[in-house]
Amino acid sequence: MSTFKVKGRWSPGCWPSLEKVSGVSHAQIDFDKRTATITFDADKTTAAAPVKAISEAGYPSTVRK
Repeated sequence: MSTFKVKGRWSPGCWPSLEKVSGVSHAQIDFDKRTATITFDADKTTAAAPVKAISEAGYPSTVRK
């Protein structure tokens, strides 16, 4: 599980882009904090894949440390 910081305005429409990432099983989105906590299977993907999917949907993101 990783928490991602999403720049700009996060939209519920971004969830479909995360569903397409192999290994992602759950995402909890906090619109006020502009974060998404994403649960994924590390054997199927890495944290870079959700970052890429969110960014390609028009919402640049990074893994929060």
